[in-house]
Formats: sequence, structure tokens, C-alpha cells
Amino acid sequence: MNSATRLFKNVVQYDSLADDDQSSDLGLQRRPKSTIWTRPNLWPFLSGCCLAAVLVSSVFIMVATHKTTLLKQPKTASDIEAEEWNYCGRSSKVAMERGCVMEPLFYGWMSPQCVFRELSDAYPVFEDRQWFSDENLTVPIASPDELWKGEFVKIYTHKYHGEHCLFQWRKLQYAMHHHKEFLDNKTVSMHHESHCADQLSAGCEQPMDRNEVELGFYRRRKTIWYLTIRMVDSTHYIEGFRSGSL
Repeated sequence: MNSATRLFKNVVQYDSLADDDQSSDLGLQRRPKSTIWTRPNLWPFLSGCCLAAVLVSSVFIMVATHKTTLLKQPKTASDIEAEEWNYCGRSSKVAMERGCVMEPLFYGWMSPQCVFRELSDAYPVFEDRQWFSDENLTVPIASPDELWKGEFVKIYTHKYHGEHCLFQWRKLQYAMHHHKEFLDNKTVSMHHESHCADQLSAGCEQPMDRNEVELGFYRRRKTIWYLTIRMVDSTHYIEGFRSGSL
């Protein structure tokens, strides 16, 4: 080996790196291992947790808001009709158990909110005439208590239908005048009102009766249900009263 080759080897030869002990002796500090490689795995996890927390919070807020909205929503006519207090069943026993009361001039059970006792008591039809349990009027009903308890599906008497029809109109007028909140479906029925009007018109006067009619001048009045709808939008059930859907 010539001298040039030996010289080249001497030039490119390096000493090996010192070990840890030697590095300390030389005043060198060992650089700690980097942890940067863990960040790409940590950030997606943290981001997912934050997103999940936001979603859960949003769902919770939406549910709570929805429940609050439902609680604040006004009841419709159908909602009120479906409530337990407004259902009298299909038998007198069930009706009495549910707190329903008898309306004599309708001979039927209804919610106490729909019976105006001061009006009903003015027409004691169960007590002021004889009632029968058969259509031939041969089997008398012994006591008005049997009528009040609704013990018969059908009852019969000599005079009733005209008073029954007039009572519907009396009750409607009474409810409007006293700003009553509820009326039964019989009273607000347009079909029943038309039937009663036709029956009374056909039988109340004879063809040759004499009638005197005086010219009148009348003032306009606001209707109760119109005022209620305009002023208190939450009472949507009054719309049912207006349209006869209750």
C-alpha cells in the first residue's frame, strides 16, 4: 500500500461516538426522545370528544325546549274533548263514577263544567210531571230519583220536546251572557238547533192565527267568542265553540 492510500484513510477515519458515560464526562447532555409522534393520535380523540359533547348538549337542549314548548302550547278542541274529565262513558254507572251530572232537559250525562245548575233548576221537569218507562205510557216511574240516576235508557211523558228545544237556546244564551268557558256538544250542535227550529216553527202557530209585528231598530254587539279569539289567542277551544265542533 503506497503512502497516498495510507494518507487518505487517515483523513476519512472518524472516532466512534462516545457512550453515555463518556458523554457525561465530556460535558454533553443526551437529548430526550421526542414525543411528537403521539400528537397525531391524540388530537382526533380530543376532537371527537368535544364534538360528542357538543352533540349531546344540543340534543338535550332541543328535547328540553320541545317539552317546554309542548307544555306551553294551548289545548285544541280535540285535546279538551279527549281529557278524562270530559268523558262520561256509555252507562249511567260509569258516568256517575267519573263525576258526570244529569241534565234533565237533555236527559243525559255531561261534565259538571257544562251544567249550569241555576238554569237547570228553573225547569224541574223530572218532578213536575209524570214519567213512564214504556212508550204506551202505562208503566209509571215511581220516583224522580230513578230519572236522576239514569236508570232507564228511554223514558216517556206527555210534554217535553218543545221545552227541550227551547232549553237548548236558553242554555246557549245563558252561557254567552255569563261568559261560560264550556258548553256541551248538544247545545252547540247546529244539526240539533235546526231540527228544533223546524219542529217549533211547524207546530207553534195555526194557519189562521193573527200576528202583529212591529218594526225594530237594533244595535250591533260584539260576540263573546270573537272577543276571546282576538284578545286571548291561547284559548283555541273557543273556535270549537264558534264552529260547533265541540
